[in-house]
Amino acid sequence: MPRVSPEYLEDRREEILDGARRAFGRYGFEGATIVRLEQEIGVSRGAIFHYFSSKEDLFIAVAERQSDRLARLFEEKGLAGVVRAIASEDPEWLGTFFEAARLARVDPDFRARWELRRNALDTAITEGVRRDRHAGTLRGDVPAWALARFVGIFLDGVSLQAPTIGLPRDLGPVLRLAEEPLGPR
Repeated sequence: MPRVSPEYLEDRREEILDGARRAFGRYGFEGATIVRLEQEIGVSRGAIFHYFSSKEDLFIAVAERQSDRLARLFEEKGLAGVVRAIASEDPEWLGTFFEAARLARVDPDFRARWELRRNALDTAITEGVRRDRHAGTLRGDVPAWALARFVGIFLDGVSLQAPTIGLPRDLGPVLRLAEEPLGPR
């Protein structure tokens, strides 16, 4: 059997995650059957399950990947950068976001697994808030976790509105309203 490089394995994993994101976003968790996943990704179930032990593991990896991406964007470009990224996202990604929220609400086992990952994301955002506070760009009279939670709630609302009623073309006034309360006091 030929040996494959680590780069090939990582590329294949990314390809699987990209296709799975589209399938989960389009069909939801339950509707993204193994057959649909195979069709969307373009690989066999054996290839999929070589990388992920279950469909739920695959879904969590997709959702975690997107959450990590937003956390990096927040760190690099701040709240405005994340809002602009969400505004330009394709409906499939947002569908995955909604599906993760729905599963966390209705499936206790999924909620427990997702909370472990969400806690890591919340920690990263809270650390970013602390760093920005130390730099003097965020207010200091509210706990860092509360500022991080406020940002999360705001971004959840943006994510819900982007594909449904849409966001305004000029995001400037909305972003000022969101960023002003976060600023230093």
